[in-house]
Amino acid sequence: MERLNFFDTTPALPAETPSVGGSADQARQVADMRATLVRNLLATAQSHGLNPEPLTRGLGFGVADLEQPSCLLSFSQSARLARRVLDRLADPHLGLHMGAAANFVSWGPLALGMMACPTLQDTWALLLAAQRDVGCMLDLSGQECGKVYVLSGQPRFPEPDLEHFFVEQTFSAVLRASREVTRRDIAPLRVQLRWTTPGSTERYREAFGCEVLMGQPANTMEFSAEPVQVPTHDPYTFRNIRALLHPLRVRHDARADIAASVSRSIRNNIAHPPDLATLAADLHMSERTLRRHLAEAGCSYLQLLEEERRTHVFHQLHVSDRSVAEIAVEAGFADARSLRRAFRRWSGQTPAIWRSEHMTGGLLVYN
Repeated sequence: MERLNFFDTTPALPAETPSVGGSADQARQVADMRATLVRNLLATAQSHGLNPEPLTRGLGFGVADLEQPSCLLSFSQSARLARRVLDRLADPHLGLHMGAAANFVSWGPLALGMMACPTLQDTWALLLAAQRDVGCMLDLSGQECGKVYVLSGQPRFPEPDLEHFFVEQTFSAVLRASREVTRRDIAPLRVQLRWTTPGSTERYREAFGCEVLMGQPANTMEFSAEPVQVPTHDPYTFRNIRALLHPLRVRHDARADIAASVSRSIRNNIAHPPDLATLAADLHMSERTLRRHLAEAGCSYLQLLEEERRTHVFHQLHVSDRSVAEIAVEAGFADARSLRRAFRRWSGQTPAIWRSEHMTGGLLVYN
């Protein structure tokens, strides 16, 4: 049996590796997942007449944050949001309904990559390699056993009340995506689920179109291992999407979700960043508690503020023709002199010299 994986390198933040400090509780708080599932949950809640804003209150992010391409959430944040939506909608099979209605395009570059794959089995391998980039709440793995390909989905962390939702949503979404990329009515040979719910077996059979066994040791979907061609296969696009997805899996900004929330708040108002008291109030905690959370994540408010300013300055110098004085104002510096002093500390160069060495074609450089 061989686990399929397109990439030779190990992900920087595999689910089984705890964050700094070594505890599973800390690992749950690492912001290493795209917000795809959370966006879909809030859209579903809104379609049922619920206001999405209160559902995110106290979680460290807001509805507007989810529209930012850089938004990453932790397992803990996503699970708490899922629990709130499930409690309010009281739909025992919300996962099945969401997965079956999932918009495959919401998977972004991964969706395009899957459409460019040679075979269905290749699409699954690509999905396994980039599962965090679609906000997957399970640890997905795949094994080819003779004539059968087994896709397994086990909880990243124990959440007994949410496991059925995560599995339903993930399995039904994967099945829908498989049908879309092959343009065929693909169905598993068999589905096995870890839980037992009286009266649900027939509902699952209708959803998956196959035999469903409940009360099993693992959550699995079994498919024929016979290669199924993807009609939209394009070798060039396939290679490029693989290259694009790999760095997304090793991005440097995964950190404890409280620290990620503080960084996001600073980034959203970098010219006039909120102070620690304001941030603590927004997160429904005291300043002392917020400082402690940041220290546990290995950082401080001032470090996060400097990091966001540094990122903004380098980005603007690289892609814009704004003067150093203008960038200084945008980034919250007192004046251009303060920015130059900080920039020398960061890079050992002046902004003008750095920009001349890294400028994008055609930009004018101002001192």
